[in-house]
Amino acid sequence: MKNKDKKHIIRQIFRKLLLQYLLTIFAFIVLLFIMIFIASLMITSRTWYDIDVIYLILRTIADNLGFFVWLTIAGGIIIISIIFIYRAVKYIESIFWFVEETAEGKPASALPSELYQFEDYLTPKLQPQIIVDNDENFKNASTIIYLAHDLKTPLTSILGYLTLLKDEPDLPEKSRASYVDIIMRKALRLEELINEFFEMTILNMSEVKLEYTNVNLERMFEQILFESEPLLTEKKLQSNIAIDTSIQFTCDNNKMERVFTNLLNNAISYSYPDSTITIDATETPNSLEINFTNHCPTIPADDLEKIFDPFYRLDYSRSSRTGKSGIGLSIVKKLVVLHNGTIEASSENDIVTFKLRFPK
Repeated sequence: MKNKDKKHIIRQIFRKLLLQYLLTIFAFIVLLFIMIFIASLMITSRTWYDIDVIYLILRTIADNLGFFVWLTIAGGIIIISIIFIYRAVKYIESIFWFVEETAEGKPASALPSELYQFEDYLTPKLQPQIIVDNDENFKNASTIIYLAHDLKTPLTSILGYLTLLKDEPDLPEKSRASYVDIIMRKALRLEELINEFFEMTILNMSEVKLEYTNVNLERMFEQILFESEPLLTEKKLQSNIAIDTSIQFTCDNNKMERVFTNLLNNAISYSYPDSTITIDATETPNSLEINFTNHCPTIPADDLEKIFDPFYRLDYSRSSRTGKSGIGLSIVKKLVVLHNGTIEASSENDIVTFKLRFPK
């Protein structure tokens, strides 16, 4: 995760806390004036005597209204500030506990729902980095370890929030709904990881048969982009298709759709907000070339050589909220090679391009 991404998370949490703080102060001031209004009605609605204690108190406040109003507002702001400072300290304390428990391999206590972005950022950082050996047996063991760590990340969160829901039956409905939403997202992430690993295993262990059909390339991308529109909108991304309507592509439609969807999702995950993802295709008598281009941090040359390796992730993608497993691009390459094609990645000046070539 780049510094600006971390700063973005911090700014989001700060803005949320600041808004809650200001709204609390505003609600307190409104409540104060309502109480003053009610007190004035009490004074004028009945006949009071000088010996009435309540009358004496209300009269004293009325005679010194400005002083009492400012004193009450100042006192209220001080109390509210102390409450919010205590809340911030509890946030820091919960982060310390989360870091310590995760680093020790224990089921970590769930962070408050407001800090879920920190949870997604910190967990990969605390996981041990596995060095892959050339020995085939060690590769298999490393694969299992990588998978175990990737599965543990959402599973730890699910267990933490379920424990919280179990131990706190009187949680406010809003908090309960928020925790259930987080559990659902983590469960879906688990399902996605398992499906990716299963697909990778099938590609490695069995002979995959392709069912070739002739498809219109532009229409295929239009359908994929239509299905990905919510993800594009969420990150304020634009898409641009530069493909001639006459280009036909002979391929296994389902598997090639998987290739293009993976590449598009990868571009969406790591593109800068408010940028454009461009997909173009060039046809020659002997080949078809397809390019995916997006704007994101420049990938070092050493990383480009390993980017299609199973479970390989860049430093900033390890800590990003995307939580990518590192399997998607490996699946892409295997499916491209099955079609007798090639794929390569290039990156410079914050622009990344994936170039695919297929024989005709």
